[in-house]
Amino acid sequence: MKPKVFISSTFYDLKYIREDLSTFITSQHYEPILFEDGNIGYVFGKPIDHSCYDAMKSCDMVILIIGGKYGSKSSDNDDGFAEYLSVTRKEFRTAIENHIPVFAFIDNKVYNEYDIYHKNISIINENIPIAFVHTDNVNVFKFIDELKSTVGLPIFQFLYASDIKHILSEQFADMMKKYLSSLRERKQIETLENTLQRIDSAINTLNAKINVVGGKLYRNNETFNFKVQNEISLTVEQAKMTHKAIVTFNTIVKNIHLFAINNENKNENVDCFLSSIVKASEIINPIMNTQGTYDNQYFFNIIRDCLAANNITASSMSSDLFRNFDDVYDALHNENIVNELKHMLVDNYDRLVMKKT
Repeated sequence: MKPKVFISSTFYDLKYIREDLSTFITSQHYEPILFEDGNIGYVFGKPIDHSCYDAMKSCDMVILIIGGKYGSKSSDNDDGFAEYLSVTRKEFRTAIENHIPVFAFIDNKVYNEYDIYHKNISIINENIPIAFVHTDNVNVFKFIDELKSTVGLPIFQFLYASDIKHILSEQFADMMKKYLSSLRERKQIETLENTLQRIDSAINTLNAKINVVGGKLYRNNETFNFKVQNEISLTVEQAKMTHKAIVTFNTIVKNIHLFAINNENKNENVDCFLSSIVKASEIINPIMNTQGTYDNQYFFNIIRDCLAANNITASSMSSDLFRNFDDVYDALHNENIVNELKHMLVDNYDRLVMKKT
């Protein structure tokens, strides 16, 4: 029942922080996974670092800590790096590829030097050496670049282990709140779906009765009978579209969250957001249907770019968005469903857009 938390970092420069975090995670009744504590099973004849990657795949969360050391060489080095791909960086990629939540922490002193690195990138690219005080390898900065380009990845700075523990305490509490909220939302969705099913059933029953009565009483009044049938059909169709709008609404607000938008007009913001998602869906859907498999990160980038075209920035996105993407695509291309969806998003705006702090 205990969530497994993998601690990923270089060892010698951060071993005391790793020890402190291991104690903290245990105090939260979670299970820390650290190679130095013997929590990883190694397979004879297989590269040692591969056992770390395999162990990570069974974890529920990853805490990534970046200090001044780039770390030891991974056995997988076909990425064309000027120097090499480190084990820690490979662990991060393994977590992302397996959709494991990652919380990234960067040493504040290293992050300051990261800014210096970017201000002098043209000099560094000309192979003119620049010495950094707290960082031993420019690939540390390239690693940070990769973190910053990953959509939905929370990145924090720290000076001491206590900073990391404080942030994790808040994040754990927030995750519990979101879980409890999801249970409540799930119950609301089930109630709505049950209500719609009862409405649908009642309308079908009414439809059948009118067919019988209409056949007897209005056999000679075809115009009246057609009108009644048409109104009932429209009512049934409206109920089904409302249901699709509710399902699409919940899919969106669970899997996409936005930073606060400067425009205070909620209706305009929702219109821009939906037009961006429609555009992204028209790019993504053909790829999914053609390839059968999909690259979450590639699709995230498509959505992010479509949002950016309307000056909207995503704070987080979840791969669950793509599980039933055909249904989302169909809903977004039905004008009646989109109109209902707009009203829902405007009425529940704070579930889509982060509040300004």
